[in-house]
Amino acid sequence: MMLSEADYIEKIKSLLPKEGNVTVEVLEMMEKALVEYPENAEFWCWRGDLIQMSSHDANYELEDALKSYKRSIEIDPLNAEAY
Repeated sequence: MMLSEADYIEKIKSLLPKEGNVTVEVLEMMEKALVEYPENAEFWCWRGDLIQMSSHDANYELEDALKSYKRSIEIDPLNAEAY
């Protein structure tokens, strides 16, 4: 069953740690959301933020965060947060 965009936001927020780095589980949920909603600029921007807050176990590079922000801007050129 496909989750709505709002459901993904709530699910990801519920998985965010109160302290420490973002877990692999959070990033996996974000990736799933992007598969289902690839044109959601907010999700791409959020992915960039989550990558920057992730642990080394996540296997992302800062370049991946930059690519996420660039994709967000491609979808929504007025997305100030992505800039």
